Amino acid sequence: MKILLGLFLVLFISYFSPSVSASEIYCGVCNMPIPEHAKNHIILKKDSKTVDLCSAPCASKIIKHDPNYKNSLVTDFNSPDKMIDGNLAYFLVKSEKIKSDMGSMVMPPYLAAFSTKKKAEEAQKKYGDGIVIYGLGEALKAS
Repeated sequence: MKILLGLFLVLFISYFSPSVSASEIYCGVCNMPIPEHAKNHIILKKDSKTVDLCSAPCASKIIKHDPNYKNSLVTDFNSPDKMIDGNLAYFLVKSEKIKSDMGSMVMPPYLAAFSTKKKAEEAQKKYGDGIVIYGLGEALKAS
């Protein structure tokens, strides 16, 4: 009887507990979940250590406390399943209108990464605001 009761409790708890996927990613600063294909996902790298970040403010906090994070990957705004080198990417910064296409969980200031300057300028024209900046470091300073 005790075994059945124990088994029932385990099944009951596991059924009603919120499930957490092992593949879910959380921000290394604020612990906010980063959805798959998030358009604002930033990964900073230092030696063999990587930190996933949900936004420009969280990336700025990491770099402020440890400027040795020199390498980065950022989500390509036009291809959210693709990460590109943040040091070689072009960014649309100071655009308020781009938020509508970034998702509901994005914190300002909004930073959108593009693989080419032409694509960043096309987005700037489409949204009608913002500044195109080269490289994540400069984009974080400008945002």
